[in-house]
Amino acid sequence: MGLSSVRSLFFSVLIMAAGCSPVRGPVSGNVPGPGPFFFHGQPLALEEAVEVGLAHDYVLIGETHTNPCDHEFQAQFLDRLVLAGASPVVGLEMVGADRQEVLDRISTGEIALDDASSALEWADCWGFDFTLYRPIFEAAREHDLPLVGLNMPLGKSRKDRTERLFVPRTVILPPEAQMEELRDQYEAHKFFASNGTWAGENRFVEVQALRDTMMAETAVKARESFLNRPVVVLAGTGHVEHGWGIEHRLRILDPGRSVLRIMPTRMNGPAGRRLIDTGALLFFCPSRSESQLGFVLEGTDGLVRVVAVRPDSKAARAGFMPGDMILKVGDAEAKGLGVLHSQGVKAARAGKALDFDVLRGRTNHSLSIPLTIGRETTTGAGE
Repeated sequence: MGLSSVRSLFFSVLIMAAGCSPVRGPVSGNVPGPGPFFFHGQPLALEEAVEVGLAHDYVLIGETHTNPCDHEFQAQFLDRLVLAGASPVVGLEMVGADRQEVLDRISTGEIALDDASSALEWADCWGFDFTLYRPIFEAAREHDLPLVGLNMPLGKSRKDRTERLFVPRTVILPPEAQMEELRDQYEAHKFFASNGTWAGENRFVEVQALRDTMMAETAVKARESFLNRPVVVLAGTGHVEHGWGIEHRLRILDPGRSVLRIMPTRMNGPAGRRLIDTGALLFFCPSRSESQLGFVLEGTDGLVRVVAVRPDSKAARAGFMPGDMILKVGDAEAKGLGVLHSQGVKAARAGKALDFDVLRGRTNHSLSIPLTIGRETTTGAGE
């Protein structure tokens, strides 16, 4: 993928720390469709990518939760699998296994799709805008594909005793190659913890392992329950890339079964493809993210563009406009959305605003947005 899971995580943490509200409706702006596709460095048509998927027992499709293009690909891939003769089970990271009865009623049509979000308590349990995921539910409904909640209980149900009923039999720890990345993620979470406290590193790793093991174990049970039908798992990129997360557990829990991972790439050129997960089938979607700061940013091939700006938002008040090209964030060139991690952390630690150099047409502009970290707000000298 164009951005590693660590950089994507840091950016997500940054925009949440700056007031991200994922359940808000998306800012307007044209959403690009997925494609082209690559496997082992070679370009593929969508139909060829589907043929690769048909040959596997488990297909893991990674996503950035806020990227509509990623979700459009997931829905398209399900459509094409069915047209090619497959009838997969659809496993969802976004839904806890304790909500399976609700998912069954959605699958049968007893619960209308317009009511699915409230029935699943989506805003509390997952939080990201349900409209981003609706195409997936529509595809599953249209093709009569079973939906399975893979995760541990989420939201309020985590606080009661039902969580104890939905845990894996044995927790499978991460492979050693993943440990360094998990340590980086832990440091990012710890820095942005608003209450000044954070569980230890070992506990953080255990929680990640618990969720990956739970999702893999539930996927195996789903394949067995539905008479060995293939299982398509939809999950965040951090659970899919490099085969470290769910795939690592699947190969232990269901040995001998074939597993394909499919990952989004934000780099459309050959150089970008060499830097990402070379064992995955790749689909190109521009990196796109929206925060309560009020703008949608899109990153493609080392360029960062402002796609849309919410009226009367922090971004609008700072002077951002759709079409702006972000050249620098802080003192670093903006070669991708990941730069917001390093410069956001740097600005927050210094108690400063996040500064941007922007190209609008042929004119350069210097803009600045205050950051809110926990209960503290940073402002620049000009605020």
